Formats: sequence, C-alpha cells, structure tokens
Amino acid sequence: MFAAIFSNPRNRNNLILVVVASLLVSIVVAKPVSERWLQGWSNDVLHWVRHIVHPLAGKTEHSDVVVVAMTEAMEKTKKLGDTPRIFWLPIMGEVQDTMVAAGAKVVSWDIVLPLPGGRWHRKKGYDKPFLVSLLKSGRKSGKILLGQVQLVDRNLVPHKTYQRAIGGYDNIKLSNAFPDKDNVVRTIVLRQKVTEDDGSERFTTSMVSETARRGTGKEWQFPEDGRLLFGDRSIPKSREDVPRMLLNMDPARKIPVYSYADLLECDPRASEANRDYWIEHFRDKVVFFGVDLQLEDRVTTPSRLYDSDNRIDMPTCGESLEIPVNSPFGIAGVFALANGVSNLIYDTLLWRAGSVFHYSIIIIVTLGAGIAAVFLTPAKSIPVYIGSSIAVIGGFWYLFTYEYMVVPITETLSASGIIFSVFGIYRSMVLDKQRSEIQEMFGRYLDPTVVKDMVDSGNEPKLGGETRWVTLLFTDIAGYTDFSEPLKDKPELLVSIINRYFSVISEQIGEQQGYIVNLMGDAVMAMWGAPVEDEDQEVHAVETVLNCLPALEAFNKEVLEGEMGLKPLGTRFGINSGLSLVGNSGSPERMNYTANGDTVNTAARLESANKMYGTTFMIGEDTAAKIGDRYVLRLLDRLVVKGRTNSLKVYEVAGRDGEVSDERVDHINSFHSALDLYFDRQFKDARIAFEALAEGDKAARVYVERCAMYEEVPPPDAWDGAFVATSK
Repeated sequence: MFAAIFSNPRNRNNLILVVVASLLVSIVVAKPVSERWLQGWSNDVLHWVRHIVHPLAGKTEHSDVVVVAMTEAMEKTKKLGDTPRIFWLPIMGEVQDTMVAAGAKVVSWDIVLPLPGGRWHRKKGYDKPFLVSLLKSGRKSGKILLGQVQLVDRNLVPHKTYQRAIGGYDNIKLSNAFPDKDNVVRTIVLRQKVTEDDGSERFTTSMVSETARRGTGKEWQFPEDGRLLFGDRSIPKSREDVPRMLLNMDPARKIPVYSYADLLECDPRASEANRDYWIEHFRDKVVFFGVDLQLEDRVTTPSRLYDSDNRIDMPTCGESLEIPVNSPFGIAGVFALANGVSNLIYDTLLWRAGSVFHYSIIIIVTLGAGIAAVFLTPAKSIPVYIGSSIAVIGGFWYLFTYEYMVVPITETLSASGIIFSVFGIYRSMVLDKQRSEIQEMFGRYLDPTVVKDMVDSGNEPKLGGETRWVTLLFTDIAGYTDFSEPLKDKPELLVSIINRYFSVISEQIGEQQGYIVNLMGDAVMAMWGAPVEDEDQEVHAVETVLNCLPALEAFNKEVLEGEMGLKPLGTRFGINSGLSLVGNSGSPERMNYTANGDTVNTAARLESANKMYGTTFMIGEDTAAKIGDRYVLRLLDRLVVKGRTNSLKVYEVAGRDGEVSDERVDHINSFHSALDLYFDRQFKDARIAFEALAEGDKAARVYVERCAMYEEVPPPDAWDGAFVATSK
C-alpha cells in the first residue's frame, strides 16, 4: 500500500494532508484539551478497563492497611445509641487503646475530632480517658495520628487540648483528599504548605505519607531536584508542582473494612475469643478511623465508572447491628487515603507516561487511523480501525495493569476517532466520488480487475491531462473492404463478425493490463502506461500481439471458415513507445481518455507500413530498446513515416526468443547482413544478397528494387539510409 501511496502525486498529497491534520489534532487533544478534560478521564477509563477485563480474579490479597468505618449503625449500639456524639470520646479512647494494645502499627484519624464539651465536662474530666490515650499512644509511642483539614479560608484542626495531649503538629497531619478540576480525587498530596490562622506558613507531610512512614519505618526525602524518595524508592509524581502521587484503586489489594459499631461491642476483656479477634485482625496493621456515612465526607475517585471503593468487609466480632452504606455520592474519603497508603507500602504506585511517549503514541495511532480512512475502502478501513483500537486498548490495559503506567487512552481514542471520522467523510464525499467517475470512465475499456487495482492502489490518472511515457498499439484488418463487400446486404452479420473479432483482441489486451482507447470501424487503438502506470508496458504490448496472432488464427478457422464459410481475416499490428499527452479529450458533454502526439501518430503509421514490407507486426525503435533480448527482432528500415521529418528504426517482431525456428533466425541474420551492405552504399552487393532472400519475403524484394534504383541513380552524399514514406 505504501509503495502505491508514494508513487502517485495525488496520493502523496492526501498523505501530507493526513499527516498535517493528524499532527494538529493530536497536539490539540494531547495538550490543552487533555489537561482540561481528557487526562483525568484516561486514568478513570484505565481503571474501568482493568475492572472489566479483571485479570486478577483469584489473585486478590488483603492489604495490611485497614479501615474502621464509623457508620449510622453506631447510633444503634448499646453504648452510644442514646448518647450525643460529642460525648463519645471516652469510648473512642477505649477502642483506640485496645487497637494499639492488639499490636497496630499506627492508628490514623481521618476525622477532625469534636471540640470538648465545655467547662463543666472539662472539670468533670469527661474526655480524660481519650486525652490519656493520646498522650500514651500518640505523644510517647507515636502510634496515633490526628487529622486536620485545610479549607479555603481557614484550617479545621483538633482542639488545642488534643493538640497538646498528642504532642503538637508532629502527630497532626493533613487528611484532605484534594480533587482535580472535575471534582475527582485522582492524586494524593504527600507534602503541603499550610497557612495557620495567624498567617504563618509551614510545610507538613500529609496523613498518607506520614502513615506510610510510621507503618513501614521508611523515611521521606524531598531533594531540591524535585524528586520524591520513600526510603530508597523514587516516587513517581503527578505533573503538578505540589508533591503528589497518582492514586491506584488496586484490585489486587482489597482494603479490609471493620465496623466501628461492631468493635464497640467486642470487649477483649469479656472473652478470650474477643481478645483473639483483636490480635488476629489488627496486629501489625495500619489502621484508619473514618466515617462511612451516606452524605458526610464522600469523594469521587477513579473507580467512579464501576462504583467501587476497593473494600472487602471483614467478619464481625459479634452480632452487632450493621447498616450497609449505599450512597450515590461517591465513596467515603477514608478509602482514598487507605488506598494511597497501600500503594506506598506495596509499591503499586501509578506513574504517568512521559511527554515523548504521551505525544508519540497519540500521533502514531491517529496517523494510522487517518491513513486507513483515506487509503482503504470503508469495508476494510472500519474493521481495521476497530481492530486497531481494540489492540491499542489491550496494550494500554497491559501497561496500566502490570506496569502501572497511566497512558493517554482517551486522548488517543479521541484524536484517532476524530481523524478517522473526518477523513472517512472526506473519502466518501470527495475521493470515492472521483474514483466512481474513474471506474465509470474506464470500466468499458479496461479489464475490471485492472480498474479495481488502479482505484484501490490510488494510481488514478490525472483527468486534466499529463505527459507520460506510454506504448501505443494500432491494429487494422488487412483487406477489410474486400472482406465486407460480399456482406453489404447482411449488415447484422458483418457487425456480429466484427464484434466477435474485437472480443478476441480485447481479451488479449485486457489480459496484459492494456487500456482500449478506441474501436474505430475495423481498427483498434490500445495503450499501456496510462491510465495505469506500467513498468513493463512495452513487453505487455508485444505479448498482446503475440497472443493475438494464434487467437485470431483460431477465430478464422473456427468462426469464419468453420461456422460461416467465409475467407479468413488478416490483421496488421503497429506498436510505438514514447512521451505522449494523455488525458480527457472531447467536449464537456462527451469526453474520452486518450493519447495525443507524435508517439500516437507513429504507432498508427507503423501499422500501415506493414503493407510496404509484407509484414504483420512492426514496432518502433523505442519499443525495441525496452524489450531487450526477450524477442527475435528484424530491423526492417530507417523509415521516415508520413508526418515526420526524422527517421526511426523500425523492426518486425518474429517471435519470442527460443520459439523462432533456426531457419527463420538464419534468414533474419542474412537479411541484416544484406542491410549492412545497403546502408554502406554497396548497392550491387546488397541487391545480390537480397535477391537470395526475396522468395517469400516481400521486405527483401523491396530492397532488391531500391538497390537497383540506387545503382542507376545513387542517393546524395548526405544520405543516411533513411527511406521517406509518401503514404500512410
């Protein structure tokens, strides 16, 4: 296909158009449109494709990052059912202490804890158990992290009492899940500048990065070169200036979820089974406390297209009342944080494809879609486009699932879809219309297979006219007048004979990929090299005649002599090659694709010149030069045909090399020797040599007469051996 594209100027122009359009669309889609809309969608679509293909079925493991979910069921428990939330702190402190005692590595609160209940409660020491828990498990052992939230105009932080108890901001971290412009949380902040209420600024690690540090013992580094280092692992960043990582809602690491309401009822002091439950489920775990309510703290993540928070509900300790959470407003924000920590611990971090790959893949796929739309028929281009798109999606799925690479799937499919649609319309409205006109124009004169190949390959002719190297064939019936005279009262029979005669010749022309320019009375004009380009046009033209000769002999014997009892027809052939102006000729209402110029006129004169030499098949010197040693040729003359001033060598084609008899080859060699004497002005010796060849050879007899003439009246000194034909 590409050879056909580059060999044809119009196809090259179409290719340039496709390349330019593909580049423009790819750049627009990959940069401004992508950053505003499509880049985030690529992340989400890749999550969805991975979910649909589901290659990890049966391989899912539980993460060591767990969530303790506070749901509406807490209000149904015995301990908290009739108690306002602000008074839950003592019991929450008990659960926290039990969690740490069971061996949890770190307990992080994705909740900004409520303010103390007032002076009376402080005097009574109502929240003292919780404060003691913060002091013991937080300040002293570093296993508790409290959350704070950065709002637009202020920071929502735990009360100063809790800040002092836990040891200050070293144990209070930012728990925001910052969304993108389309309100989808796809990244997790790792380090953030925080502005205090007094206007001062400080840098703080986020709850996710600090929880991962305490859960693994690895340290964070933020070098000045912009890298993020977690231990010895370089963390891929999203492209923002703020250190962020891409969130992977990894289906291979489900987040175990426990009901806070159930844990409230699971007193480890009540039974050994309860104590074993706590140890089994929370030893060496990283624990997040967070709300999972239908309206509060809901976020949208990349899993939005398949509605999953990547959770797995764990067995309960007792038979506590649990209310399933089914909210239409995304997932609980705590699951975004828990998945982020799990990504860091298990090294399942996503990373975005680099700019070179990002742009290259979009451009390559888009360019391929444009080429398919323009250079393939719709019946082929649509399956190719669909199949290629599926292959691209499959490749992107593999890179995302196994290499954790976020690739531009929506940008690529969007850009390629635009180009494929636009150029599909362009083909149907412009190119296919042109091709339909070409098929209609050439369908009657070219073999249908050749027309189809010509249209499919894009090698259509310039209908307005162009100069090409072509080979012309003219044929004519010898003695047609004498043949048709007896049939003048039977015109239908004569027309039938001529039509069958033309069918024989047309079939041979078609088999050699020739174009029938015209059928004129008893003559045929055919052409090679236009409208279809043909590197072997001279050979195809000669082969046509050599195939016609036995076919016409069979036609004469079987049809004219056998069926009709008529005398056989003789046919003369003339072939010439050269530059010619080819294209549409005629009036606006009626046009024909034809050739004009000296090459055409010479071919017609060669067909007629056969009468002078008694031959059947003559070719010009340019045709002879291109067919090499494949055929046995006899140089007939240096002839100046009517309408020309310069002479050209003309040849008789005796047959294919190896198929001509030795006697015939010897005769031709002797003829050439005599011809050399003739051109050397040794007319007497030449005449004697030609006389020895004259029997059965009209060409030799012609030269006998010429030599005799020149013996009496020698030609001028400037004579170059050329003979000027005075008739057509």
